[in-house]
Amino acid sequence: MSRVFLDTNVPVYAADNRDPAKQRLAHRLLTDLHHEHRGVLSTQVLQEFFVVATGKLGISPEKARQLVGMLADFEVVAVGVP
Repeated sequence: MSRVFLDTNVPVYAADNRDPAKQRLAHRLLTDLHHEHRGVLSTQVLQEFFVVATGKLGISPEKARQLVGMLADFEVVAVGVP
């Protein structure tokens, strides 16, 4: 099976309860990819998620850190300059 790189929007949608249908879809995708060991995130995605979660979504920094920790269970690749 091939790996799937996740954009910042997927975990943001999973944390955003303003659109329950989109939230369910994103949560299911994250769950499936986690169980299949196919999801990949970058350090940049984790950083962007934290900023959006604590800003736009109004999630506390403590809860956002917890969510970032959960997302770090995926394969995480560091963003660097080639």
